[in-house]
Amino acid sequence: MDFRRSVFPYLLAKNGFKTYQDFLNGKISNDLDEMREKLYNELWIPNSQHALPILEKLLKEAGTGFFGKDGVTWVDFNVVEYINTLEGMDPETLNKYPELINFKQRVYELPQIKNYVETRKISPV
Repeated sequence: MDFRRSVFPYLLAKNGFKTYQDFLNGKISNDLDEMREKLYNELWIPNSQHALPILEKLLKEAGTGFFGKDGVTWVDFNVVEYINTLEGMDPETLNKYPELINFKQRVYELPQIKNYVETRKISPV
């Protein structure tokens, strides 16, 4: 499951780039609405509908509220930032996956990282 690679063309278009080369050169295009819509429907929707149920299933199978059967692991931090990025890119996508939203809140409420999450600089992506 390589969601990021699968939806990369959509992410480029969403952020104003027609191609990866345009991204590298900082060449932003303003006429991408049709391309964004097409890539959203062809890449973002099917790939998110494939990847997110798998994450929910793995989370439920662990039975701890986290991805590890013994509690919090580095996987949880990786997945929660992945979810945070998805939410930033398309907030509506996660509405169908409340367990992932709850998981994100659970991780962000951990005392060891709560202050960091509350005070960190928000990244647009």
